[in-house]
Amino acid sequence: KGRIATLLRREKSDGQIIDTLYWSALSRAASAEESAAARAHVQRQPERRQGLEDVAWAILNSNEFLLRR
Repeated sequence: KGRIATLLRREKSDGQIIDTLYWSALSRAASAEESAAARAHVQRQPERRQGLEDVAWAILNSNEFLLRR
């Protein structure tokens, strides 16, 4: 029922989902480096959803999120 599940049902690409996560949490797009690292992590995971959830938690636990909110 969450954001990631909804985006997966809508058949969004990993890049689109990662961008949505960054915009939602940090009010900015992911840098090219951040996006590449996140996509690589998702691709290494046996389950796509788990990889995307890992990325979401990494963003939410980042200093940038913690210090801005």
